[in-house]
Amino acid sequence: MGVLGRVLVPALLLRPAAAQPALKFAFDVDVSSWDVWFNQTRDQCNDRDTVDQAMAAFRRDDGSVVAFSGDNDIKANGVPVPGGGFFRMVGSSLHDLVRDCTAPVLKGGPAFADPASYPHSVWLMATWTEDGETVHGLVHDEYHANVTDAEMCPAGDHGICWYSTILAAKSTDGGRTFEYQTSPQNPRGIAVSSPVGYRPGQEGGRPQGTSAGGHHLVHDPRDGYLYLLTGSGQGAHLPGGELGRCVWRTKDISDVAAWRGWNGSAWTVTSVDPYASPARSDAEGHLPALVSGSLPGPQSVVYHEGLELFIAMGSSLTSASGGRPKVQTWYMTSTNMTTWSNKRAAAAAFELPGPFLDRANYPHLIDADSPSRNFDVIGRASKSVYLQLITHIPHTGPGFPRAGVAIPVTVEPAAEGAAELASV
Repeated sequence: MGVLGRVLVPALLLRPAAAQPALKFAFDVDVSSWDVWFNQTRDQCNDRDTVDQAMAAFRRDDGSVVAFSGDNDIKANGVPVPGGGFFRMVGSSLHDLVRDCTAPVLKGGPAFADPASYPHSVWLMATWTEDGETVHGLVHDEYHANVTDAEMCPAGDHGICWYSTILAAKSTDGGRTFEYQTSPQNPRGIAVSSPVGYRPGQEGGRPQGTSAGGHHLVHDPRDGYLYLLTGSGQGAHLPGGELGRCVWRTKDISDVAAWRGWNGSAWTVTSVDPYASPARSDAEGHLPALVSGSLPGPQSVVYHEGLELFIAMGSSLTSASGGRPKVQTWYMTSTNMTTWSNKRAAAAAFELPGPFLDRANYPHLIDADSPSRNFDVIGRASKSVYLQLITHIPHTGPGFPRAGVAIPVTVEPAAEGAAELASV
């Protein structure tokens, strides 16, 4: 099959002129080169196993790759799937990953009727390892009161009755199994949370808690910190209901209490258990500041060592009358994780090639030959960068199974005098 399109798009950061390295994203979209790293109809371990997040991955000492991109093991009625759980993928590289159905690496819980009872529906969103054996993980936990409890969700609205938290997990066997990092001081294993617990009568149509964001860990080699770009932190609890992104960092991921959030001027925000006894009466010192707006679709962040920039990707899908759906990619950039550019279009929209349809989200830039064991870095002059997306594939049964795909992408400096894209 032929090339669908090659689009070179220049862009400049919304920062002082001296700190505005130019970017040009070149998208080479060749249907024949699309890499399908997960096909639900072929690869799933059980009838609940699919992909519902951007990939987290690391290399072992022998060069092989362990990757995670799954879905929670809870059915729509709140009941865990028998034998279900969150499964990993393994392979000699990112290009030949195979689902390992031997045993789940992580399991959620059925406690939908009690927001304080963890875990609920879970996703292993981020991993980090220094040696390939001891692996620290961040788990996105979602409580959905609308599933089973009318008293806890009087509006019956999924958007209002949704509460998320980021839990800490750890593997000592190279990512084969993870345990939640609970302790007497932190019985729920909370790494990052809203200081405000779930509110049954919340109005406004906003998710509650630490809402879904780019839950990927990214290391800044200049200061040695691990950074985490999350959702706005409070969802409906923010004044005016603003949505955006907040940022946290740590130098010791083994210490769950070491995370600190940015308050707008300093790294002083701490995370607390909103369900600890006695209950908190205020959120002072536990609310991070918004550092950016939101991109379409939950985005992830990588660091480009050549440009010395953090890049967050977003994507949206538009329907084309009489044609294939089109994918529009978006991005934001930052030099320090606390100040971000406006959302901008990364390239002209391109057609989603068959057989993929109906979805193009969880965009994630990843360097298959990354100099980092944890794939959080794009190499200085790498020629192996891919844009990963989650999409749908046709099926003879009900619904549309999902697929994880990767498209070759080039990131290079813009030419002198290149025009700037308008802010979106």
